[in-house]
Amino acid sequence: MKVKDKPEADKIYALTAGEGKPSIANGNTWAQSEVMAEEQYKQENKCCLCDKEFEDFGDRNNAEPIQSGDCCKTCNDEQVIPARLKAMGY
Repeated sequence: MKVKDKPEADKIYALTAGEGKPSIANGNTWAQSEVMAEEQYKQENKCCLCDKEFEDFGDRNNAEPIQSGDCCKTCNDEQVIPARLKAMGY
């Protein structure tokens, strides 16, 4: 089944953008060209455990099993990894 790529109501999309940035003009899909609202970006750019803003993409880690979302390296090292090891019986 082919997935239909079309814009959705109440979402903002980049029709044009600079080289290497997702936009419809650059050949990206509507989903890839979606622009986050500033508030959503701010929320998604913070650790879900301590609310610290991520320094870069490499600072993001999966926070499960503690919480659904991304956490910073500090929370990953101090909370998430120990929780995973404990769940495995270590």
